[in-house]
Amino acid sequence: MNDLLANRRVKGVLLGALLACILVVAIAVPLLADPGSVKYEYYDTNADTVGVFSGAAWGGQSFTPSVDHTITSVRLLIYRDGSPGDVTVSIRATDGSGHPTGNDLCVGTTDGDTLTTNDAGEWREITLGAGYDLSASVKYAIVLGVESLSDSVHWLEDETAGEYPGGCVQDSINSGVDWDFFTYPNCDYMFEEWGEPMPPTPTAETLSWLMPTAFILCGIVAAFILRNVIGIIILLITVFGATLTAALVGSIYP
Repeated sequence: MNDLLANRRVKGVLLGALLACILVVAIAVPLLADPGSVKYEYYDTNADTVGVFSGAAWGGQSFTPSVDHTITSVRLLIYRDGSPGDVTVSIRATDGSGHPTGNDLCVGTTDGDTLTTNDAGEWREITLGAGYDLSASVKYAIVLGVESLSDSVHWLEDETAGEYPGGCVQDSINSGVDWDFFTYPNCDYMFEEWGEPMPPTPTAETLSWLMPTAFILCGIVAAFILRNVIGIIILLITVFGATLTAALVGSIYP
Protein backbone atom coordinates (compact mmCIF):
# COMPACT_ATOMS: atom_id res chain seq x y z
CA MET A 1 0.00 0.00 0.00
CA ASN A 2 2.80 2.38 0.89
CA ASP A 3 4.54 1.63 -2.41
CA LEU A 4 1.29 2.26 -4.31
CA LEU A 5 0.78 5.56 -2.54
CA ALA A 6 4.36 6.58 -3.23
CA ASN A 7 3.97 5.72 -6.90
CA ARG A 8 0.80 7.81 -7.08
CA ARG A 9 2.57 10.75 -5.51
CA VAL A 10 5.47 10.54 -7.94
CA LYS A 11 3.17 10.11 -10.93
CA GLY A 12 1.03 13.02 -9.84
CA VAL A 13 3.94 15.40 -9.44
CA LEU A 14 5.62 14.30 -12.67
CA LEU A 15 2.44 14.48 -14.73
CA GLY A 16 1.55 17.87 -13.29
CA ALA A 17 5.03 19.18 -14.03
CA LEU A 18 4.86 17.78 -17.55
CA LEU A 19 1.53 19.42 -18.32
CA ALA A 20 2.74 22.71 -16.85
CA CYS A 21 5.85 22.60 -19.04
CA ILE A 22 3.75 21.82 -22.12
CA LEU A 23 1.53 24.83 -21.41
CA VAL A 24 4.46 27.18 -20.90
CA VAL A 25 6.27 25.96 -24.04
CA ALA A 26 3.10 26.18 -26.15
CA ILE A 27 2.73 29.84 -25.23
CA ALA A 28 6.40 30.83 -25.13
CA VAL A 29 7.58 29.32 -28.42
CA PRO A 30 5.41 31.54 -30.67
CA LEU A 31 6.45 34.57 -28.62
CA LEU A 32 10.17 33.85 -28.85
CA ALA A 33 10.38 32.50 -32.41
CA ASP A 34 12.66 34.46 -34.74
CA PRO A 35 10.58 35.56 -37.74
CA GLY A 36 13.66 36.44 -39.79
CA SER A 37 14.18 39.53 -41.94
CA VAL A 38 11.15 40.99 -43.73
CA LYS A 39 10.96 43.51 -46.58
CA TYR A 40 8.67 46.36 -45.56
CA GLU A 41 8.64 49.63 -47.51
CA TYR A 42 10.15 49.68 -51.00
CA TYR A 43 10.13 51.15 -54.48
CA ASP A 44 12.03 49.18 -57.10
CA THR A 45 10.65 49.82 -60.60
CA ASN A 46 10.84 52.30 -63.48
CA ALA A 47 14.33 53.66 -62.83
CA ASP A 48 15.00 56.18 -65.59
CA THR A 49 17.75 58.45 -64.22
CA VAL A 50 20.15 58.80 -61.28
CA GLY A 51 21.03 61.07 -58.40
CA VAL A 52 24.78 61.73 -58.14
CA PHE A 53 26.34 62.11 -54.69
CA SER A 54 29.75 62.99 -53.29
CA GLY A 55 31.11 65.34 -50.64
CA ALA A 56 28.43 67.82 -49.56
CA ALA A 57 25.89 66.46 -52.04
CA TRP A 58 23.71 64.03 -50.08
CA GLY A 59 20.70 62.03 -51.16
CA GLY A 60 17.64 60.83 -49.34
CA GLN A 61 14.34 59.01 -49.73
CA SER A 62 11.50 59.47 -47.29
CA PHE A 63 9.23 56.54 -46.45
CA THR A 64 6.30 55.75 -44.16
CA PRO A 65 6.00 52.34 -42.49
CA SER A 66 2.57 50.74 -42.64
CA VAL A 67 3.25 48.65 -39.49
CA ASP A 68 5.43 48.95 -36.41
CA HIS A 69 8.74 47.13 -36.83
CA THR A 70 12.47 47.31 -36.20
CA ILE A 71 14.44 48.42 -39.24
CA THR A 72 17.72 46.51 -39.57
CA SER A 73 19.00 47.26 -43.09
CA VAL A 74 18.26 48.94 -46.38
CA ARG A 75 19.02 47.88 -49.94
CA LEU A 76 19.72 50.62 -52.48
CA LEU A 77 20.13 50.34 -56.25
CA ILE A 78 23.44 52.16 -56.73
CA TYR A 79 26.74 52.13 -58.63
CA ARG A 80 30.01 54.05 -58.48
CA ASP A 81 32.06 56.40 -60.60
CA GLY A 82 35.72 56.18 -59.59
CA SER A 83 36.59 55.34 -56.00
CA PRO A 84 34.05 57.06 -53.74
CA GLY A 85 35.26 55.43 -50.51
CA ASP A 86 32.87 54.81 -47.64
CA VAL A 87 29.17 55.28 -48.28
CA THR A 88 27.24 56.15 -45.13
CA VAL A 89 23.52 55.42 -44.93
CA SER A 90 21.34 56.37 -41.99
CA ILE A 91 17.73 56.66 -40.94
CA ARG A 92 16.45 59.99 -39.68
CA ALA A 93 13.17 61.46 -38.54
CA THR A 94 11.46 64.02 -40.77
CA ASP A 95 10.14 67.48 -40.05
CA GLY A 96 6.70 68.89 -40.77
CA SER A 97 7.62 69.32 -44.43
CA GLY A 98 8.75 65.73 -44.80
CA HIS A 99 12.49 66.52 -44.93
CA PRO A 100 15.17 64.66 -42.93
CA THR A 101 15.89 66.23 -39.58
CA GLY A 102 17.80 65.59 -36.37
CA ASN A 103 20.46 63.02 -35.59
CA ASP A 104 20.81 59.58 -37.09
CA LEU A 105 18.43 57.06 -35.53
CA CYS A 106 20.63 54.25 -36.81
CA VAL A 107 23.49 54.17 -39.28
CA GLY A 108 25.61 51.83 -41.37
CA THR A 109 28.37 52.01 -43.97
CA THR A 110 29.46 50.10 -47.05
CA ASP A 111 32.64 50.22 -49.13
CA GLY A 112 31.75 52.28 -52.18
CA ASP A 113 34.93 51.15 -53.93
CA THR A 114 33.46 47.64 -54.23
CA LEU A 115 30.28 48.79 -55.97
CA THR A 116 29.68 47.89 -59.59
CA THR A 117 30.47 50.46 -62.28
CA ASN A 118 27.62 49.15 -64.44
CA ASP A 119 25.04 51.90 -64.85
CA ALA A 120 22.27 49.35 -64.27
CA GLY A 121 23.42 49.43 -60.65
CA GLU A 122 23.47 46.74 -58.00
CA TRP A 123 21.24 46.18 -55.01
CA ARG A 124 23.67 46.89 -52.15
CA GLU A 125 22.53 46.01 -48.63
CA ILE A 126 23.66 48.28 -45.81
CA THR A 127 23.20 46.94 -42.29
CA LEU A 128 22.11 49.63 -39.85
CA GLY A 129 23.87 48.64 -36.64
CA ALA A 130 21.42 47.66 -33.93
CA GLY A 131 18.54 49.03 -35.99
CA TYR A 132 15.72 51.23 -34.74
CA ASP A 133 12.07 50.74 -33.82
CA LEU A 134 9.87 52.45 -36.40
CA SER A 135 6.26 53.43 -35.79
CA ALA A 136 3.48 52.90 -38.30
CA SER A 137 2.23 55.98 -40.18
CA VAL A 138 5.26 58.07 -39.14
CA LYS A 139 7.47 59.38 -41.94
CA TYR A 140 11.22 58.70 -41.82
CA ALA A 141 14.04 59.22 -44.30
CA ILE A 142 16.92 57.18 -45.66
CA VAL A 143 19.97 59.48 -45.92
CA LEU A 144 23.02 58.70 -48.07
CA GLY A 145 26.39 60.43 -47.94
CA VAL A 146 29.69 59.70 -49.72
CA GLU A 147 33.21 60.12 -48.34
CA SER A 148 34.91 61.28 -51.56
CA LEU A 149 34.78 64.91 -52.63
CA SER A 150 35.27 64.03 -56.30
CA ASP A 151 34.33 60.44 -57.11
CA SER A 152 30.66 59.66 -56.70
CA VAL A 153 27.88 57.19 -56.04
CA HIS A 154 24.92 57.12 -58.38
CA TRP A 155 21.50 56.21 -56.95
CA LEU A 156 18.94 55.08 -59.51
CA GLU A 157 15.58 56.82 -59.40
CA ASP A 158 12.23 57.17 -61.10
CA GLU A 159 12.16 60.83 -62.04
CA THR A 160 9.21 60.61 -64.43
CA ALA A 161 6.37 59.38 -62.27
CA GLY A 162 7.43 57.95 -58.92
CA GLU A 163 4.51 56.07 -57.43
CA TYR A 164 5.68 55.33 -53.90
CA PRO A 165 2.91 56.85 -51.73
CA GLY A 166 4.79 57.17 -48.44
CA GLY A 167 7.62 59.54 -49.42
CA CYS A 168 9.79 60.97 -52.15
CA VAL A 169 13.31 61.95 -53.20
CA GLN A 170 15.24 64.22 -50.82
CA ASP A 171 18.45 65.94 -52.00
CA SER A 172 20.83 68.27 -50.18
CA ILE A 173 23.79 70.31 -51.43
CA ASN A 174 25.20 71.19 -47.98
CA SER A 175 25.67 67.86 -46.18
CA GLY A 176 22.12 67.61 -44.95
CA VAL A 177 21.81 71.07 -43.41
CA ASP A 178 19.02 71.98 -45.85
CA TRP A 179 16.87 69.63 -47.85
CA ASP A 180 14.06 71.76 -49.17
CA PHE A 181 16.00 73.20 -52.13
CA PHE A 182 15.89 69.93 -54.05
CA THR A 183 12.71 68.03 -53.30
CA TYR A 184 10.74 66.17 -55.95
CA PRO A 185 7.32 64.94 -54.75
CA ASN A 186 6.85 62.76 -57.83
CA CYS A 187 10.31 61.16 -57.85
CA ASP A 188 11.52 58.14 -55.92
CA TYR A 189 14.90 56.49 -55.48
CA MET A 190 15.12 52.72 -55.74
CA PHE A 191 15.10 51.37 -52.19
CA GLU A 192 14.07 48.46 -50.02
CA GLU A 193 13.67 48.78 -46.28
CA TRP A 194 14.20 45.55 -44.32
CA GLY A 195 13.58 44.69 -40.69
CA GLU A 196 11.94 42.47 -38.13
CA PRO A 197 8.54 42.53 -36.45
CA MET A 198 8.73 43.99 -32.98
CA PRO A 199 8.82 41.11 -30.48
CA PRO A 200 5.86 41.00 -28.14
CA THR A 201 6.75 42.52 -24.80
CA PRO A 202 5.90 40.44 -21.72
CA THR A 203 3.05 42.10 -19.91
CA ALA A 204 1.28 41.52 -16.65
CA GLU A 205 -1.84 40.57 -18.60
CA THR A 206 -0.01 37.68 -20.31
CA LEU A 207 2.31 36.46 -17.58
CA SER A 208 -0.15 36.88 -14.71
CA TRP A 209 -2.36 34.13 -16.13
CA LEU A 210 0.27 31.99 -17.87
CA MET A 211 2.55 31.27 -14.92
CA PRO A 212 -0.15 30.88 -12.25
CA THR A 213 -2.13 28.60 -14.55
CA ALA A 214 0.89 26.33 -14.81
CA PHE A 215 1.12 26.21 -11.01
CA ILE A 216 -2.56 25.44 -10.52
CA LEU A 217 -2.62 22.85 -13.30
CA CYS A 218 0.20 21.00 -11.59
CA GLY A 219 -1.69 21.08 -8.29
CA ILE A 220 -4.98 19.91 -9.78
CA VAL A 221 -3.36 16.96 -11.49
CA ALA A 222 -1.51 15.97 -8.31
CA ALA A 223 -4.71 16.23 -6.23
CA PHE A 224 -6.71 14.22 -8.77
CA ILE A 225 -4.19 11.37 -8.88
CA LEU A 226 -3.38 11.23 -5.18
CA ARG A 227 -6.98 11.78 -3.98
CA ASN A 228 -5.92 12.27 -0.37
CA VAL A 229 -4.94 14.94 2.10
CA ILE A 230 -1.48 15.29 0.60
CA GLY A 231 -3.02 15.98 -2.79
CA ILE A 232 -5.23 18.70 -1.29
CA ILE A 233 -2.24 20.24 0.46
CA ILE A 234 -0.29 20.27 -2.83
CA LEU A 235 -3.23 21.95 -4.54
CA LEU A 236 -3.45 24.63 -1.82
CA ILE A 237 0.29 25.24 -2.06
CA THR A 238 0.11 25.68 -5.85
CA VAL A 239 -2.84 28.09 -5.51
CA PHE A 240 -0.81 30.13 -3.02
CA GLY A 241 2.18 30.00 -5.38
CA ALA A 242 0.00 31.11 -8.28
CA THR A 243 -1.32 34.08 -6.29
CA LEU A 244 2.17 35.09 -5.24
CA THR A 245 3.46 34.74 -8.83
CA ALA A 246 0.66 36.92 -10.19
CA ALA A 247 1.51 39.63 -7.66
CA LEU A 248 5.23 39.48 -8.48
CA VAL A 249 4.59 39.60 -12.24
CA GLY A 250 2.35 42.63 -11.78
CA SER A 251 5.14 44.46 -9.97
CA ILE A 252 7.80 43.55 -12.56
CA TYR A 253 5.68 44.20 -15.69
CA PRO A 254 3.31 47.03 -14.76
